Amino acid sequence: MPAATVSQYKFIRSLWPTKAIVEQIVKQSPLLGLMPKDTQFGEKIRYVTVGTGGGQGLGSEFLEAKQNKTPSTGEEFQVQTVPFYGNFSISGDIWRKYEFTGNKGLIVDPMARDSKNLLMEAKNDLSSFLHGNGGGAVGRILSTSTLTSQTITLDKGADRRRIRRGMTLWAATTDGTSGSVLSGYVKVASIGGTESAPTVTVEQASWAAGIPGLTTTSYLFRAGTFGNVIKGLDAWCPEHTGSPSAFLGVTRSNDPDKLAGQCLTATTTSPRQRIMDASRLQADATGAENPVYLLSTRNWVNLFNELSSSGSLQLTKMPAAPMGGIKIGVEYDAISIVGPSGNIKVVADPFAPDNVERLLDLSVWKLSSTGELLHWDKGATPDGPMLEDQADAREVRLVGDMATECWNPWANVRVKVA
Repeated sequence: MPAATVSQYKFIRSLWPTKAIVEQIVKQSPLLGLMPKDTQFGEKIRYVTVGTGGGQGLGSEFLEAKQNKTPSTGEEFQVQTVPFYGNFSISGDIWRKYEFTGNKGLIVDPMARDSKNLLMEAKNDLSSFLHGNGGGAVGRILSTSTLTSQTITLDKGADRRRIRRGMTLWAATTDGTSGSVLSGYVKVASIGGTESAPTVTVEQASWAAGIPGLTTTSYLFRAGTFGNVIKGLDAWCPEHTGSPSAFLGVTRSNDPDKLAGQCLTATTTSPRQRIMDASRLQADATGAENPVYLLSTRNWVNLFNELSSSGSLQLTKMPAAPMGGIKIGVEYDAISIVGPSGNIKVVADPFAPDNVERLLDLSVWKLSSTGELLHWDKGATPDGPMLEDQADAREVRLVGDMATECWNPWANVRVKVA
């Protein structure tokens, strides 16, 4: 499809200047908003060096210190940006009437409505991917689902917000970090069920008819994203017991905690206790300049109730990180807890899973992009709007090239909860 024209670009930019785009996508998405931004990613590959050992030329005797000196050691993660696209169309007859009359009022409403809806969809995807492992899965089919039906149940209740009406879904028996996509697709007709057991109904005669070879427990993906999304928290800091998989060119098993982060199993402790245990691990490792504990809204409410009942609840605010020198006017509510690693801000993220919480040092993370995180594509022909290939419409395109970076995985703790 053709890209948006220059005239469309100027118009859409007047509706959505850069600050407005960023504020729209980070509202109610704390991780996306709080992670520091870098809009200067211009390299094909950016090498992110993580130190694993300092020089060893130390000791109380000079000759021994000199003899035992060694260079510092480290590993280089090879980071590359991943593109993310969005498209919507303006009806050709509306656009022609606008061009003929010069009355912008004809297209303000449809342009504003469709562009806002597209930004909201982009926010949902990026927020989910930031918590993920880079595979791109947005849900998984519950094993008891009937695939010959139009309706299946999702394995996790938290995934119901990741799948939307009208979305085209692919499926695979793997989570996107390996394997391949099954042939075929389905299109979502509706989302139903309950909070803990959401259902997805498709337009096809059945799930199996749309995706031959589909199995129960298959993973679901927005079409086009299988294994091709930004590397999230669970990619940089996965669950491991000392042998994390290789990642971005680094054999992480050489120094597991320093290269893949620390892991804590806290399935039997209270919300406050597991935060304190994670803070102890963080403090014993490297400490933290900006400790932030992320958890699901359900788990945040449990912590809120625990602290309220003990009379130790303290609330605060956290501002979103600036982007490219632009201060973002969005704040997030947080619970303040003092732990061994310092004053911890505990933030509820609607896109966080219920069974994984994280204590991060945000000072060692970056969400990098080539220019603005998301922006309207201004590529066009010089003569005027171009029709879409197979429709009487003009297309507007959203695009972003982005990547995550972490210089010190050791300062982060993955907390497994019930």
